[in-house]
Amino acid sequence: MNKKKKILLSLTFIAGVFFTELYGISSSDGCLTVSELLPDPQAHIGQNVNVMGIVDMEALRWLPR
Repeated sequence: MNKKKKILLSLTFIAGVFFTELYGISSSDGCLTVSELLPDPQAHIGQNVNVMGIVDMEALRWLPR
């Protein structure tokens, strides 16, 4: 493979990764932030919920399954 093809392939790969991160796949898909969960926690009763953020341990209330 010549040098021009390697450079073009590298730039195409970098651009693909950039646009995928910018517009596509998010690492937080399927997760709620604490601020998204707090306004209506009753809407999620009986569901498995992935939450990310900082929570005060004293504010948590564990419910039996």
